[in-house]
Amino acid sequence: MITLLIIFSTISFLQSQCDANDDGTLNILDILVQVDCILDNCWEASEVCQDIDGNIYPTVQIGQQIWMAENLKTTRYSNGDEIIFISNPSIWDNNYIGHFAAYNNDLSNVDDYGYLYNWAATNDDRGICPDGFHIPSDGEWSELITYLDPNANPYAENHNEIHSSIAGGLLKDTGTIQFGNGFWQEPNTNATNESGFSALPAGLTNDENGYYDLMGYYLGYLAWFWTSTEIESDLVWTRELFWSGSDIHRHSITKNYGISVRCVSD
Repeated sequence: MITLLIIFSTISFLQSQCDANDDGTLNILDILVQVDCILDNCWEASEVCQDIDGNIYPTVQIGQQIWMAENLKTTRYSNGDEIIFISNPSIWDNNYIGHFAAYNNDLSNVDDYGYLYNWAATNDDRGICPDGFHIPSDGEWSELITYLDPNANPYAENHNEIHSSIAGGLLKDTGTIQFGNGFWQEPNTNATNESGFSALPAGLTNDENGYYDLMGYYLGYLAWFWTSTEIESDLVWTRELFWSGSDIHRHSITKNYGISVRCVSD
């Protein structure tokens, strides 16, 4: 009797852990999926991480990297010092002092989309990422993109060249605002989130157009992320994803923008 209970318990555990397509049975498809993962052709969920404010973020392993799977929400540097919160876009323009904002000064956006930070906040020696994580460099972003798309162009610049025509779809969170099942505006083209990265379109802020980006895209239309890599005194590399395509762009912008942050493991 005890032996039978052990057998049934083992079968139940295997079904719960290895039923890749959730059809309630173990079959050849499930075995092939498990073998594929062993050969490092799948993305693995990892442990969560926590920032100085106590916000907990899911993480995901993509290739050899571990990334946060949500946008950063911290209001403090890692040593406990407060980051300056800006509620008036007319005083946003300062490249040398770290600050952050909520999109449209609406704190209800923060839980889903995170805060928007200027580059000075991300580059501060006190750090804003959870312990064991850091702001990814341009090279680390390129490593992520070329892992997802071996044909990506690592030297693409701004909107003249596409960094990858497919990686954006693999990174974007699925669903749309219109269907009530996501955070992107329609059509959220080719969004599969197969990577588990769950890119979220938090929009941006800067001193010229308040809480709207210069091309007229708003919350739900654009995901834009800092890198730690300076090009020159006032320019930094970033990555952009759009609601209307599956591409991702490597784009240089000035340091006074406020955009999203994703951290990568040390």
